[in-house]
Amino acid sequence: MKNKIFAVVCLLLAGMILMPCYGQNRNRRKNKEPEVPKLALLPNVSKTHFEKQTDKYLDWVDSLADAPATVREYTSNLRKYQHMSPGVIKQHVLEFKALAQHPDLEEVMQHSRSWYFKMYNASLPLIQASELIHGMRSMPVPQKYISARAMLHKAMNNILDISETKPQRLTRDQLIQITNKNRERRKKEWLKWYYADQKRKAQEAKKAPAVKDKKNNKSSRRQKKESAR
Repeated sequence: MKNKIFAVVCLLLAGMILMPCYGQNRNRRKNKEPEVPKLALLPNVSKTHFEKQTDKYLDWVDSLADAPATVREYTSNLRKYQHMSPGVIKQHVLEFKALAQHPDLEEVMQHSRSWYFKMYNASLPLIQASELIHGMRSMPVPQKYISARAMLHKAMNNILDISETKPQRLTRDQLIQITNKNRERRKKEWLKWYYADQKRKAQEAKKAPAVKDKKNNKSSRRQKKESAR
């Protein structure tokens, strides 16, 4: 009986000794993660950025109104209407799509990105219309050109009409949820950069002594030669 009691006491004492060690190891693991700077957790774009990019896109859409009235006018001034080519129009539309998909957009603007996607979806017919108009270069058909031009103008008007509506504001709960999600993403991005930077610095530190040693070896060889003389 005494042996059993002694064994239990030993186990308890061993547990008490190990518990602080476990706690210390746990704290060490926590301390390994560096503190992320507060600025790194904030958006790196401003409200002005999104407003300027949106205004720039709408100005470009409005500029498409100068599409010539006839196919003859179009084919005789192809250089003048290069901005209506499918490649150029597609580039502008995709750039606006990227703006609509920006991860910080809703947090910064505090309204739903659905307003931007409505304009993007309304912009897709611009690409189709430009492809039809571009086809008139080799086979000009007046009636088909007029239809394609009408499609272009309809898409333009739809985009501009949407731009004049008010975007849906996010609720307080939605904004908090989006902000927290973005902060967590930025934290991961910063930590990824931090560890990569630390790795780079460590590699550079390893290379530096090797270069120094080579210089020392060269100087020692010179000294030996001079002493031999």
